[in-house]
Amino acid sequence: VELMHSLERLVVATGESLFADRLEELAFNALPAAFTEDMRAHQYLQQPNQVMVTRARRPWYDNGKEATLFGLEPEFGCCAANFHQAYPKLARSLWFAAEEGGLACAVYADSRSRPRAASGSLELALRTAYPASGRVTIAVEGEGGASASFPLFLRVPEWAEGMTAAVNGGKARTLGPTGAFALVETDSGAWRAGDRIEVDIPLRVRVEDREGGAVSVHRGPLVFALPVAEEWSSLRGEPPYDYREARPGPGARWNYALALDPEDRPSSFREVVAESPALGFGRDSPPVSLIARGRTVRSWRLRGASAGPLPASPIDASREGLGDEEELRLVPYACARLRVSEFPWLRSRG
Repeated sequence: VELMHSLERLVVATGESLFADRLEELAFNALPAAFTEDMRAHQYLQQPNQVMVTRARRPWYDNGKEATLFGLEPEFGCCAANFHQAYPKLARSLWFAAEEGGLACAVYADSRSRPRAASGSLELALRTAYPASGRVTIAVEGEGGASASFPLFLRVPEWAEGMTAAVNGGKARTLGPTGAFALVETDSGAWRAGDRIEVDIPLRVRVEDREGGAVSVHRGPLVFALPVAEEWSSLRGEPPYDYREARPGPGARWNYALALDPEDRPSSFREVVAESPALGFGRDSPPVSLIARGRTVRSWRLRGASAGPLPASPIDASREGLGDEEELRLVPYACARLRVSEFPWLRSRG
């Protein structure tokens, strides 16, 4: 929560869009993963490869055994008082005032904002299902023939090469460079009530390198993870404010290596988008899933109460101790409380 607020202030102070890129990663991944859907329980620490949520000693030096539990105030009470501030502060930071009375959109979410140059006569209404969808619509609203000249800037994420904007049904223009704010202009030189901007943000699958040859999988600002079937139990207290543990369900496996085409790693994934995608983090109804292939790695085991160190990658596909290749379904990181989001990998069988 504090880091998100710092990033919001840094966007204002520096005008650097990369801080907004990082802000979205936290808002759409780490933050919602840390609390239950009803927001009545949260955990103090989370793990990218979190295959157990239990009262146990883990390899950190400054927190205790209950740091990963979900509860009212596990480990320290400060998060219980702070975490609910994150989204209201984010909502306040979606738009920023720009030069010459203009506006800059830093984070894409349903919102409204008024440019100072219009003296209250115009309002911009943004509608989107981002980051489940890359379509963004901005409508200029106002009374009668209200109009005003002001600059309008849209953030082009670092990963969004080919992002476009079309004004009033005109030709879509590529916005750039990536990792910056791009100016969007109207041919008339002034924005008028009734103007409409259609924005298309390309949400391509990306495979990013991690330590030891491991990989993580992304689509737009969303990180994807392999969900592990969960069995929950209550340690103490009364629901919904009790303290809870989660362990893998019967037969659940988490120790998979992804099967990737080393020449074109994103092509190893098939996107499945919900018929009406909307941002939500329910385990049973993710807005987007990625279908992949993978094999279990029997030598990758628990170390204490955590997933052990990842095997060095790429893994030799002919080595012993690998399971048969099977289909895997990855979901947004925050849709799974038990998950694997950093993977070893091996060459796919074609």
